[in-house]
Amino acid sequence: MVTWLTRSLLFIVAGAVLAYAVTAQTEHIDLQTTGIILLLVGIFDLLLNAGLELYYRQASRSTATTSSAYPRRDDTYATRPIPRDPDWR
Repeated sequence: MVTWLTRSLLFIVAGAVLAYAVTAQTEHIDLQTTGIILLLVGIFDLLLNAGLELYYRQASRSTATTSSAYPRRDDTYATRPIPRDPDWR
């Protein structure tokens, strides 16, 4: 199973190799530009997924700590059905 960290590092390494280590020239594609694009995609993917991971961990911790510190009263915020008017058509 490939995790987001493995995928991001793979993009970064492949992009760095293409951008800075490969000196071959082709007619159809510029390998250095492709490497820079892969490098930027990997960095963006790494930052995005790390931020989401931190956000989700913070959200789960905050709900766990708030529920134990402030017990919720179920009757205060309970939803109740709206009574139907019998004369309404």
